[in-house]
Amino acid sequence: MENQRFKFRVWDIEDCAYFDPRDFDALWLNENAELRVGFYSDATQMIEDYTDNVIIEQCTGLKDKNGNLIYEGDIIHEVDKEADIDDVSQIVWNQGTCHFMKLDLPETGLDRYCILCEDDSPYIEIIGNIHEQPEQKDGK
Repeated sequence: MENQRFKFRVWDIEDCAYFDPRDFDALWLNENAELRVGFYSDATQMIEDYTDNVIIEQCTGLKDKNGNLIYEGDIIHEVDKEADIDDVSQIVWNQGTCHFMKLDLPETGLDRYCILCEDDSPYIEIIGNIHEQPEQKDGK
């Protein structure tokens, strides 16, 4: 089985588009264990760090009810009639708890921050992401 948990997607800030990490010539962890991306430079014959021009988003390892992988930055709609849930949230990484979280968006009128878990998958549908819906970025 393919490992979904360690997949990434890369949003290019300048081009306003997603790139597959395989489009880069190098992926590495720096001394602070931060993922970096770069391109090989014909001029310098070295890998040039391109990380400041992109946003790297990690896959949660979970899929929504339609079988789409869920990534950091995705905007999801969660409907569970039995639990009386009908929420729109943004997927974020919480460094302090080392969990992917569902952060309710301000227009919902709620202020919840819940752990994303596998049991949520059948009730979640990805409806966008923070880059293509900039008005929802960071809950603003």
